[in-house]
Amino acid sequence: MTTVFVTGASGKIGMELTKRLLDRGYSVVALVRNRAKLPLENKNLVIVEADILDTGKYIDDIRNCDYVFHLAVYQNPADPKIEEFVRVNVDGTRAILDALVKSKKLKRFIYVSTVMVFEPTGKKERSEEWPKLTSGAGNNYVETKLVALKSVDEYAQRIPIITLYPSIVIDKDEIIQTKEEPNINWHNVIRKVIGGGVPGVVMSMFGDKDRMMNFVFLSNLIEAMINTMHNGKIGGNYILGGQNITVGKYIREIERIKKRKFLPIRIPLGLLKLVSIQPPVEICFSSKRAVSDLGLKIDKLSDY
Repeated sequence: MTTVFVTGASGKIGMELTKRLLDRGYSVVALVRNRAKLPLENKNLVIVEADILDTGKYIDDIRNCDYVFHLAVYQNPADPKIEEFVRVNVDGTRAILDALVKSKKLKRFIYVSTVMVFEPTGKKERSEEWPKLTSGAGNNYVETKLVALKSVDEYAQRIPIITLYPSIVIDKDEIIQTKEEPNINWHNVIRKVIGGGVPGVVMSMFGDKDRMMNFVFLSNLIEAMINTMHNGKIGGNYILGGQNITVGKYIREIERIKKRKFLPIRIPLGLLKLVSIQPPVEICFSSKRAVSDLGLKIDKLSDY
């Protein structure tokens, strides 16, 4: 049986990926910091509870897997300090890479990055060749994801690596249905009160209504990720995006689907800096490579 190792398996994407892999008959080893956050049971699932830097607790497991998805990440916008970002996003990635160097079974190491590491696109579609940022400019998440990419590149001659760049990930059920967010914090409270609990609505109220954004539905992302194991080209880079849409039109489409109106306001981008959140930039990407190689499906809001 093919065995897949998933770091960050208790996160939104990691958990859905784990579920889908198990449904497809794969054996999964899931690395989590807190076992209680991955409430799954399956005869083909092994849950390893360990910090990502404590490689001694999972090194045998990871070296005996055919494929590895590295999703573990620290992404707390309310944390102004960079230390934990470095520890998880940079040091954690190097720890995984070090552990895999001596693996004799590994077929592909699939590193999940983000389109946020690319320069702002403007309103024209950009591809994987679009230049990356030289720094995170105060965004600790982006800064450490950029540094982690350098580590990934360093190991590319020793490990079969594929890098994925998802855009803004949206669970279709959060739009089509009413799906409660389990984590109660100030960010989710604001999202529910002002944005109706729909991801992306609040951030779409900031700045110019003609700012471009790109989003991918979670279900389509997961399908393309699984296809990466067998169809992704070693050494390849894939943007996993979906529809390009202005933030103004995004809000109008959500209003149509949810049959409700949101506050007709535009909020100055400068207000985000007051709460130490980096303002959004224009994101407009082409995912043609992923559509061709990975079978990525691109759904539009107008389909619903």
